[in-house]
Amino acid sequence: MKLIASYSWTWLTGLKRNRLANPDQKTGNRPICNVALTDRGTVVHLKGHGFVRVFKMVAQDGDIDDRATNDVQMSPLKRQQWAEFEWLIEEYHRSLQQCCGVE
Repeated sequence: MKLIASYSWTWLTGLKRNRLANPDQKTGNRPICNVALTDRGTVVHLKGHGFVRVFKMVAQDGDIDDRATNDVQMSPLKRQQWAEFEWLIEEYHRSLQQCCGVE
């Protein structure tokens, strides 16, 4: 994430549930799973990366996935568009592995 940000690029990535974040600059760092997040995105200070917007995504089967971006102005619609790009790339790589034998 730091390398991508050093190029002034925007990134969107999943977070492990134990990543430390400070939601309000008062309570200190705590695991991201203990921070109240919304699907519209919550701006927090991610330890080692500065301010980021974190989205809480709940799948239909109940799985919870936290996504973070260095674009603190990112809207939920833009996050959804990026998630669709991510899925297309995942399908492309999967087909390369299965059909072409690329590992």
